[in-house]
Amino acid sequence: MRSRPYEIRSTSYLRARGWRSTVGRMKLRLVGFLLLGSLAAASAGCPNEARNESITASNEGAKAYGQKQFDTAIAAYKRATERWNENHMAWYGLGGAYANKSDWTNAAEAMSHAVQIAPEQGMY
Repeated sequence: MRSRPYEIRSTSYLRARGWRSTVGRMKLRLVGFLLLGSLAAASAGCPNEARNESITASNEGAKAYGQKQFDTAIAAYKRATERWNENHMAWYGLGGAYANKSDWTNAAEAMSHAVQIAPEQGMY
């Protein structure tokens, strides 16, 4: 009986036709490619570490801001701006947190910093 293309074939059938070694080589190449890619990403990712930490801190600030914990939000946003000064969203959030505490001077400074970084943003 002739097998149909959609039927699953036994492993002995595939081994007899060299499929196992081909699949093994493909897996080995894939693993090598992934290891090489992760090594390249790790070495190239170092400059972005501060940016990633800043974004994480900014997200923590946004969470605290949403829960109306403005002191916690200010601390998180400050941490974010210290790690990566170009994080305009952290500056914007910092300004909003200061504004909710009626600290208008610090709010204006933070907002103006956000505008200087990203003047093309419609929310500014």
